[in-house]
Amino acid sequence: MSKDGYVPMFGAVEIKKRDVSYDLMAVYMAPQGVLPISEQLRKRMQGRACFNFTRIAEGLLAALSDLTRRSTTVVGSSSREHPVMPRCGRLRSPTHAAG
Repeated sequence: MSKDGYVPMFGAVEIKKRDVSYDLMAVYMAPQGVLPISEQLRKRMQGRACFNFTRIAEGLLAALSDLTRRSTTVVGSSSREHPVMPRCGRLRSPTHAAG
């Protein structure tokens, strides 16, 4: 969490009717070449940071796991360090969340 109370978005998974989308913001944020993406994964890219899957081919999950692990080095501790990174919102303490 940053000093201003925001948490930078790392990624998201959305299960849809026909496929699963995996959004990884570090791929969008990283300068080209910092996070090499395998050809197998690149074929499933939709836009700059989204991967769509209908089936998981051999080795695809391992490649996605490796890319996700390497992505942790790109995402900073503050969304202000990366102005293109969306914010998920402020975290509230349990007392504020209840009321």
